[in-house]
Amino acid sequence: MLRNENLFKQFIKKMIPELERDEVIIGLLAARKKYAPEISRSAEIVDKIIVKRKEDVFRKFRRFMRVEKGDYIDFKTGNPIPVDAMVCYIDLNPRSSMRALNLFQKEMNDWVIEAALSEFDLSHFRKLDTKVFSALARRVSRRMYFLVDIDDQNPERYLDMLPKPLWITQTRGGFHLIYPSHREIKAEIFNAVSEHDLEVEVQRDTQTPVPGSLQGGVEVKRFEYG
Repeated sequence: MLRNENLFKQFIKKMIPELERDEVIIGLLAARKKYAPEISRSAEIVDKIIVKRKEDVFRKFRRFMRVEKGDYIDFKTGNPIPVDAMVCYIDLNPRSSMRALNLFQKEMNDWVIEAALSEFDLSHFRKLDTKVFSALARRVSRRMYFLVDIDDQNPERYLDMLPKPLWITQTRGGFHLIYPSHREIKAEIFNAVSEHDLEVEVQRDTQTPVPGSLQGGVEVKRFEYG
């Protein structure tokens, strides 16, 4: 799935922060029905990745994206998920392992109590890896960035009216503008959106397709402007 390794390296160098203390970077592989109609669900996470050091991000994500047809199965139909149905996301804001551990322990204690007091389906305990990842996804350590999502193939009109972002990713269906998480920049964006009636989505979450990878069979690129 990774077509342009140099672009991904540039993205890591510029946008991935140095990880501190208990921090990790997370990513995931997803299959989406809008990329391949034969997929039974609208969207499904098929795999997950946790990286502990910035210097490991490229190597581990490159290995993570070595996907072939048949590696993942649509569990509802039993059919292989085509690679062209997939996208690899990376989340730019680091997660806190300690805060995630506290959440994970609480949820596991709740399961144990429920299992002792009722007819609890013990097969839930097979999903520990999913629960750990879910806890990490919900426990941001530092909010360093936010995204503006433009669902339009002609972004110039928007870019002329918005502050200059740190990075612009051209996705399969539009553009992700990545900004530092500063209150003044957010205020400027919201003012521009209101004044010019811009149809954009400001996203607190920073999950974005990996630059240089394939998103639904289309290469994710960097967009240079200004």
